[in-house]
Amino acid sequence: HKHQKVSLQALQYYSVDGQGVVTRTRKICPSPTCKFGIFMARHFDRLYCGKCKTTFKLDPSEVTAPTSKKKKEDKADAAAAGKGKGKDAKKGKKK
Repeated sequence: HKHQKVSLQALQYYSVDGQGVVTRTRKICPSPTCKFGIFMARHFDRLYCGKCKTTFKLDPSEVTAPTSKKKKEDKADAAAAGKGKGKDAKKGKKK
């Protein structure tokens, strides 16, 4: 997959309520090697620490099915755009 830059990524780790109280939205890794400031990545079925490789399985009631980010329409548009490129798009034996 391609890396996608997310602007202001740090805003996803904290939330501020109406009274100005800051709370963490993601779980901090409990491993003694990580200490504070290392957040665990939330996958659809587990929590994972990229630094120490700690993994916690989520309860089946919390698991959500992974969703596809690309739509079939986007793939069809990309395929149609690729066909009209000219010489580069032609493949096969030369005549």
